[in-house]
Amino acid sequence: MKHRLIYPCAVLPFIAWGSTAFAHDGAHMHPHGIDLLWILVGAGICAFLAAAGYKRMRK
Repeated sequence: MKHRLIYPCAVLPFIAWGSTAFAHDGAHMHPHGIDLLWILVGAGICAFLAAAGYKRMRK
């Protein structure tokens, strides 16, 4: 069970860094780009958790 938690924890800092770097670049051109990006990030995390939960339920 522990090895399942390592992957999301390792990826989150990269997602946070990438989103903030993108937000700084996109804020000048697209004010609403930040909101859309966070929605996509949130949706991605939810989808990942849902997939992990689904796989766990199947076993």
